Amino acid sequence: MLNIEKVCRLYSAGGDVKMRIKFSSERPSEKGLWDLSLGEVNIYLPAIESREDLHITLIHEFIHAQKDYSNLQQGKDSSVEALAQKIYKINPNLAFEIIELYNLKVPKRLR
Repeated sequence: MLNIEKVCRLYSAGGDVKMRIKFSSERPSEKGLWDLSLGEVNIYLPAIESREDLHITLIHEFIHAQKDYSNLQQGKDSSVEALAQKIYKINPNLAFEIIELYNLKVPKRLR
């Protein structure tokens, strides 16, 4: 299960996952995207509705990243979403830790 230690491994030399907060997307309803070719998690703020939504989206995209770097089979997006919600309920601070680790500038409405 995803935790801050695994995120740190992705952040460090082993995975080198980058994180971007973006203010637009080609698809207006898109909240996040894991781009394996760039090693980058993108979060699209216009589609994010609340702090909880942001946190679950962060966790969701890092699950995809962890699975790719661990050569684990990717599940359907709905199963990844269910896992992200489960992780968020178990450890709601994980998203705060990711935000701090990446020194993300999150708008006030989502803090």
